[in-house]
Amino acid sequence: MTSSGIIQEARAHSLDSVFREHYSVPEFQRPYVWKKKQVHRLFDDMHDAYLEKGKREYFIGSLVVYKGKDGRLNLVDGQQRTLSLVLLNCAFRDRIEELKPEAEVKFFESFVRGDRRTTRGKSREEARVQVQSDPDREILKAILEGNGRDLDHLHYPGGQRQLIYSYRYLLEKVASTFGRDVSLIREFGAFLAHNVFLVRIETDTFQSALQIFETVNDTGINLTPIDLVKNHLFVLVPAASKDKLKNKWAQLVEHLDSASAGNRQSTGSTRFLRYFVMSQYKIEK
Repeated sequence: MTSSGIIQEARAHSLDSVFREHYSVPEFQRPYVWKKKQVHRLFDDMHDAYLEKGKREYFIGSLVVYKGKDGRLNLVDGQQRTLSLVLLNCAFRDRIEELKPEAEVKFFESFVRGDRRTTRGKSREEARVQVQSDPDREILKAILEGNGRDLDHLHYPGGQRQLIYSYRYLLEKVASTFGRDVSLIREFGAFLAHNVFLVRIETDTFQSALQIFETVNDTGINLTPIDLVKNHLFVLVPAASKDKLKNKWAQLVEHLDSASAGNRQSTGSTRFLRYFVMSQYKIEK
């Protein structure tokens, strides 16, 4: 379905179709935050569907995107799921190469990287999903290149290791689920490519994508108040100031969260925002 309004496209895509495109996680988006619980649920839900021989199509959620100036689709909603699917295909590839170094893994590589036509009339191989902010960008690059096992998680602050943890969990999950049977890994990978679907909603602008995002029922982790403030600020500042804001914001949030490490009530940044608002406005509770 297409439209001349704010929604350019809204239809179901198989994962094979989803990963024919190239995506970008904008700098205003929060880092990858999915933990074992969310990754485990995604894998098990898809594996259960695979085991149900009669099930043809299985939907796992939605993506909300808008096209950037470079031609990539910018992810406004669904980045956690999309990155997790990329990590899973890296785990498939790396497990097969571990069992049979001479094995062909181009099928799984196609979900990780592929040729992209640029706005300058050229074509070059690029990662299917690019992350704009470090350390996620650095970590994802290493995993995509097959160096995920060699990453030192202690090199990164505690809240910035989730890409590493999720990749290694998925690698262990693939090994424990399929053992040493490469054919079963390939069969499951093919099922995911052709039978698992996402609804992709493409809008005309970032502002339109945010409006759609508010109406989409997503099973991921809800945005925190501090995430919403960050998104609002990135909408207001000019493009030339976004890098400066991104760096300052990352330093601020890391400082606040590390200052309250171990607090069970909430992250330091969210608590700071709550008490700041209470100090500036007459709020009884």
